[in-house]
Amino acid sequence: MKKISNEKELFELFCDKDNCFGQYQEPFLELGHNEVWAINGSKGVVVKAELVSGKYHKRKFTKNIEFGTPCNTIVTLKAIKDALAKLPMVEEEEIEDVDCDECDGSGEVECEYVDKGGAIHDVTADCPICFGTGYVDGAPKKTGKMIADFSTPIKLGEAYFMGYRLDILAQAMELLGLETLTMTHHGGFGVGRAKACELQADGVRFLLAPMLVDDVPNMIEIEITK
Repeated sequence: MKKISNEKELFELFCDKDNCFGQYQEPFLELGHNEVWAINGSKGVVVKAELVSGKYHKRKFTKNIEFGTPCNTIVTLKAIKDALAKLPMVEEEEIEDVDCDECDGSGEVECEYVDKGGAIHDVTADCPICFGTGYVDGAPKKTGKMIADFSTPIKLGEAYFMGYRLDILAQAMELLGLETLTMTHHGGFGVGRAKACELQADGVRFLLAPMLVDDVPNMIEIEITK
């Protein structure tokens, strides 16, 4: 594969800036395999370092990700899009921010602190309910617009994946100009933990975490070829 020209857009699809774990917030260079990783715990993209131009924080894994059952099947972008087009439609909901009742929207609360000597101090601190923002999520409201239900499971290989993860995969393939991927491992479950699905092209690997389901009614399945 030639050098990637839109790596920033690619990595933004997989990183989660709001995650409390630093390794999920931005891409990093994994020193053990000289690859740039962008992950958020449920999906990720891994790119050989020579295919990107940016400079990234360096990390080294202490243990490898556990993959599902080995396989060697072909998945096309068309097949993924065809499956996504079959997702059921639901009415869109919007959640607007409302003032936090606990702090009346100020983001701060007052409390008393007793020091080791027994003295009492009045303290102003960030509200523990809204974390100092002054607002919380309001009740969901219907918009009247019908949208695809991306939380619906879709079967790929021997496991199911939330539709939104496969939509991200399709977006990433389009960014890279990829029409096909080789699935080298299909998702599965070990003892007490899920095993990742791995799909790859030359120099790029995609990782998807499967859902904890065995069967789904009205199944949507992505066509694969061997």
